[in-house]
Amino acid sequence: MVAADRDTTTQPFQILDAVTFDINPAILIDSDPLGGAAESIHAIRIHLTARHLQHGRRGLVLSETGQAGSVFVAANLALSFARSGVRTLLMDTDLRGPRLSELITPSREVLGLADVLEQPGLPISAAIHAVVPNLWVIYSGRSSGRAQELLSGNRFARICDICMREFDLTIATSPPANCFSDVRRVASLMRDVLIIARRDVSFIKDLKAMTDELRSDGARILGTVYNDF
Repeated sequence: MVAADRDTTTQPFQILDAVTFDINPAILIDSDPLGGAAESIHAIRIHLTARHLQHGRRGLVLSETGQAGSVFVAANLALSFARSGVRTLLMDTDLRGPRLSELITPSREVLGLADVLEQPGLPISAAIHAVVPNLWVIYSGRSSGRAQELLSGNRFARICDICMREFDLTIATSPPANCFSDVRRVASLMRDVLIIARRDVSFIKDLKAMTDELRSDGARILGTVYNDF
């Protein structure tokens, strides 16, 4: 039996999960696989494979200012990687206003990142849920007023390290950078960032400020995706 106060973050990796998932039609890789949007997502995936995966990099953060659709892009991109045979983990690190469950909806309430961060007796495997072949998700968990505190701790750093070792690619979402600084912490651990922008939502000065801050933290900016969907 595991003691309640024991940190089990690094327990042997094992996933036991009976929950089922409903994939929202907004995930166009699934609902419209031959459409133009799906082709655009596949093109981003091919580009990232060449610039990212083939160089041994296994973590990727999608960052935005405003509501530019980073979760939409992340979910579509994660499924595209999974369908290409890449063992992909999609992790929602937005502990303030989580949105991933709107796109990939579990059939019942499940544990998420905040639950594991707040309860040392829970291993991270308790929050990892298999969706389709080669695609797993970690939801943000119960919305927490301690988001910055939880993400800045050593436990979150260990979780990121475990995920990037166990999966071919871990894609993380985060809250808007012009509202919260959470993405800086996530990017400092995963290193590589893809910026998501949208017309009339993302402003040049905000994007520049975010880019400068992320680079000052040692993150690599892989490029910017303009989301029109």
